[in-house]
Amino acid sequence: MNRIIRSVSCRSEDQKNSDSGLRTPALVSVRDTAIEYYSVSLEGKNIAIKTFWYLFPSLEDNLSEDDYQVLRNLMNTDLGQIRVWDLDADTCEEKLIELYPELSAQQLQRRFRILATVMDCACENGFCTQNPLQTVLADIRKSDRLFAQVRTALTKKHLTESEYNLVYDTALDQLKRGELEYLGVLIRLISGLSANIICALQWKDVCFNTGLWHSKADDLQAGDQRRNNGQGI
Repeated sequence: MNRIIRSVSCRSEDQKNSDSGLRTPALVSVRDTAIEYYSVSLEGKNIAIKTFWYLFPSLEDNLSEDDYQVLRNLMNTDLGQIRVWDLDADTCEEKLIELYPELSAQQLQRRFRILATVMDCACENGFCTQNPLQTVLADIRKSDRLFAQVRTALTKKHLTESEYNLVYDTALDQLKRGELEYLGVLIRLISGLSANIICALQWKDVCFNTGLWHSKADDLQAGDQRRNNGQGI
């Protein structure tokens, strides 16, 4: 890269001397010069992801402005040093969790999708033959659609036996896979409580000695019963 910068500097200086200072030398983009110099010699090579990002500014056209800024930040981490052929789904997930332990699963998935877009571009330009992130990305999309379908099913007041079994089995299976949002789905399915009561639940509401669960719904029902009996609250 230093050689490129020196080359650009020398050409500008030569042009300045030949024009005897009468004209301002044309500005030369260091990045454009690097792309012109390296794009052919590095074609199809196992280059670092950051190098690929640098050589293909057209990636910006495939991402939103915010996502491209996220990508720029990612390229300045250890992820940017991984070579295109060496990046697989497990490595990507582990690195993202290691780099951003404070982020939610949704925010990590966003970064995973952005990197999958980069790998798609790498495949299109002959730097790899397949995108190893697409399989996981397809599973994420499938999981998102599945959760949406389950939530839609729960908006119905009454479920048939087959619908109940389908939602129950799906929610339980996803919960075993670590999808904790399905815990609320199971509680609602079994108890029939509204979503706002379930979201307000706390661990202190559960008595582990008796296996009983006390919710605010119990207080509301007790109050209604006392009012019906003329006792007040």
